[in-house]
Amino acid sequence: MSKAKKFGIFGAGLGFCIALVLSGFSYYSNSHHLGYNLEKIYVILAPTSIMLMATEKATPSAQIMVVLIFAITNALIYALVLFIIGKIWDIKSN
Repeated sequence: MSKAKKFGIFGAGLGFCIALVLSGFSYYSNSHHLGYNLEKIYVILAPTSIMLMATEKATPSAQIMVVLIFAITNALIYALVLFIIGKIWDIKSN
């Protein structure tokens, strides 16, 4: 397996986990009425986090679907970026 594919797979897993951690933190802090000011971190680490606003008045099953779509899109972004980095790294090392 090429270095670029390994980077892409790692990026997909990383992006998916980051999205789940961020969405879990936001649900926890909102349910416990904790104030936080992490908008910049959300925009940098998970650019598609804006779609989490759709879960505000949604049913639990719809919330799960939106969070999964959010995590998958974040995983795709991370996979693409790290795949490109792996391609560049592979070219530079040859």
